[in-house]
Amino acid sequence: MHKNKTVLFIIPSYMPDIRNSKFIKSFYEKGFNVYVLAYEFRDFKIYKHILDGVNNVKVYKIKSIFPTVNIPFNLFRDQKIKNYLNQIKPDIVLCRDIFLSTFLTKNFKKKNPKTKFILDICDNYPEVVENIYGGIKGKFLGIVLNIVEKRALKLFDYINFVSEYSFNYIIGKHKINGLNHTVILNVPLKPNLKFNSTNRNGMVYIGTIDKGIRDIDTILKAIKYLKENDEIYERLDIYYFQSDINLIEEYKSLSLKYGIEELINFYEAVERTKLDEILVKYKIGIVPHCRNKATDFTIPNKLFDYISNGLAVLASDNPAMMDIINKYDIGMVYEGGNYIDCAFKMKRLLSEYYDKKYFNKGPMIIQKELNWEYCFENFYNFLLRGEINY
Repeated sequence: MHKNKTVLFIIPSYMPDIRNSKFIKSFYEKGFNVYVLAYEFRDFKIYKHILDGVNNVKVYKIKSIFPTVNIPFNLFRDQKIKNYLNQIKPDIVLCRDIFLSTFLTKNFKKKNPKTKFILDICDNYPEVVENIYGGIKGKFLGIVLNIVEKRALKLFDYINFVSEYSFNYIIGKHKINGLNHTVILNVPLKPNLKFNSTNRNGMVYIGTIDKGIRDIDTILKAIKYLKENDEIYERLDIYYFQSDINLIEEYKSLSLKYGIEELINFYEAVERTKLDEILVKYKIGIVPHCRNKATDFTIPNKLFDYISNGLAVLASDNPAMMDIINKYDIGMVYEGGNYIDCAFKMKRLLSEYYDKKYFNKGPMIIQKELNWEYCFENFYNFLLRGEINY
């Protein structure tokens, strides 16, 4: 236990997301004093199932004159971060992503030699931005963010990646060797191994919906193909965030156009504490990513949410996801963008679900290895070996 040690989190949003919440919980349980720098204070216990019992976390605002904190080279925000760092003098700083990394300079690092700076890269941000904006604007922003990313890789003491594929891609892109890095998957907390093995039906998708990143179109075409050939008649339920409502209206119209509107249901996202009781009703969890550099090397939370609740995973063949799915035999992958291949794999998973006992396989794997406690302990031991002295 490290009761007199301090960890400070720098996060890009209002309060911690699920990944940062798990980090906060784990450092707190190691005995650290926990500080959080966030855009502004809202409900700290948004992930109550994770943060219950975590007390005395000190939260400070880093809101500046800009409308969002999550942009690079925000001088006002960066100065606020430095001021808090000088005041708190943390032993460890965990910075969520490259957008927030520009507070750290060689000079500032020299003035804080006892602090270990960790960068948590959760996405391939330059590629994500380039895909979202597209065209000349996307390419320009991608170039700028690649400069920010390379700078951060050289300045921070340790880098966390969400997959080994992401690590290999990023260091290859920037031609950097010798990084102190760890891989921490977006895995859930260790489950209780209570799962529903009967009365499961249909498929589900949870999470954000954005063009160029998630490929819902191929899934709808696959369902249309199977219906036309009388090979499937099971529903797909999509749980969406309100911010995606315009795309949801587009997909409702597309479902009507394809003649599959009775098979596609749309629901607003439920609270995280209610998600597990929703997921155990389904056979298949869908992870339909587009095939590009923004998505090929990351593994989303939803994949692990699915298998921890006993769902089989149907995912596009992005390398990082395909590696996990094939290694643990927790579902099937289809050729990205190929709706006929997707339809074939969808049909097989629905028919083989009980025979292959997916309802049991996933939770057992999560319990044994693909859980946060296991991954964090490996990460923490890596920090100790990296001469963070306690």
